[in-house]
Amino acid sequence: MRKSIIMVTILYFLAFVSLYGEATATPVIAPSSVRVYTDNIGYNGFVDEGRYFVIRASITPSGPGTTANAQQGSVSYPLNYNPQPLTSLSNLYVSRTPYNGEIGQWVITANDGAGTATTTTYALDDPQLLPLATNLSVSGPLLAPTLTWDSFEEKGYSSDFVPSVPGETPPPGYDFYMQTVSIRLAKAGMPILYQSTSFKTDVTRYTIPEGILAENEKYLFDLYLTHSDFYTATTTPWTSHTENMSETFVRYSTVPVPESVAIDIKPGSDPNSINPKSKGNIPVAILSTQEFYAPEMVNEDSLTFGATGEEDSLAFCNAEGEDVNGDGLEDLVCHFYTQLTGFRCDDTEGVLKGMTMDGAPIEKTDSVRIVPCKK
Repeated sequence: MRKSIIMVTILYFLAFVSLYGEATATPVIAPSSVRVYTDNIGYNGFVDEGRYFVIRASITPSGPGTTANAQQGSVSYPLNYNPQPLTSLSNLYVSRTPYNGEIGQWVITANDGAGTATTTTYALDDPQLLPLATNLSVSGPLLAPTLTWDSFEEKGYSSDFVPSVPGETPPPGYDFYMQTVSIRLAKAGMPILYQSTSFKTDVTRYTIPEGILAENEKYLFDLYLTHSDFYTATTTPWTSHTENMSETFVRYSTVPVPESVAIDIKPGSDPNSINPKSKGNIPVAILSTQEFYAPEMVNEDSLTFGATGEEDSLAFCNAEGEDVNGDGLEDLVCHFYTQLTGFRCDDTEGVLKGMTMDGAPIEKTDSVRIVPCKK
């Protein structure tokens, strides 16, 4: 009889849990996850560019049954459940609104119907508009490419503190800046798949580790510049608050460019004779196919051309497509400064590299003859 009562009790409990999940658990707001900052968002194709005010926290139990909001006086912002594939962000709640000068502390309240939890954010007291990265680009192996960009340290955003005496820590409010790379899926919501550890602002390149990217997928690489205020020396390492961020995106695709796509150096010429000392430029056509319309699908700004394909020699691309091979399809014709292409006497082919608008790498070759050539 006693066993029967116990079994019935367990069955009732399991049925309750299946209907209401963890509704009896009072929500918990992870203190280390609480953030309040401004975020300068660059172009990405999914979220409007501009500066945003962001409050975020990880809350458990999470899901539609748990609601959260941030309040300061009479102003209240709902925190929306925004779980990410990245495990550390699986219980994420976020408020993201256009920045309108908000500062100070905010009270975050979470409620799941069975209990309420509250916490107070640190004070946002030093809002800065951080710049986006310049010349962010991608090159290298398809599934382990390397990102490069211009130095933030050279722009005045330093990660270093130079003590005047041994053991000195920064004064409260000291500004320091770091960088992080994340990988997102290129779709609505931009789910975060990966985040690097933070690194200093004198770093200008980052190689995506192997095993993260998959073939035939589209991604957004996201370079963060973060600004934090040092506020206490009572812990090691230093304790700080994230105050501001900028996010610069570059699209990347592991969907291969069709093998049938080709280039034609100096369309209409045979052989393709090049005089490296010429002060003119070299036309190169990227040929379209039924599956690949070059004038719309090639990222013109990404193109490099020359003896190795790494030469930054682009002069301009024609505004209109041109059918250079008579197949009824308009091709993309671009022009490259001859003296920047790096051709030498023994070279027999020219190499064009670049990216599609989706971020897929392009690397195509065509024959050349270097004239005059004295060996």
